[in-house]
Amino acid sequence: MTHSVSHTSIAHAAEQAQQWVNELAKDLDWNEQSAFRLLKSVLHTLRDWLSPEEMADLSAQLPTLIRGIYFEGWNPAEPTWERTKRDFVISVRNGFGYEAEVDI
Repeated sequence: MTHSVSHTSIAHAAEQAQQWVNELAKDLDWNEQSAFRLLKSVLHTLRDWLSPEEMADLSAQLPTLIRGIYFEGWNPAEPTWERTKRDFVISVRNGFGYEAEVDI
């Protein structure tokens, strides 16, 4: 049995992802590129911080394209370690990259 994905479904997924980026950019008064980089960094840090069960629960709540960003580059074999709040913030910042005009 074959399933076809309609153009409407793809367009809707793209609109949802763009809405997330636009809202983040507006809330932070940033450009879309910086907002996207921050969103990606936070998603990846959350993914790497959560237990497999928590990770699956969160991913099930995300829009389709955002879920793809969430799992991008994920290595399930990578070991976990004890983490602190400070480590979380550092990981987000490192994933985001430093940009002089953006104050995190």
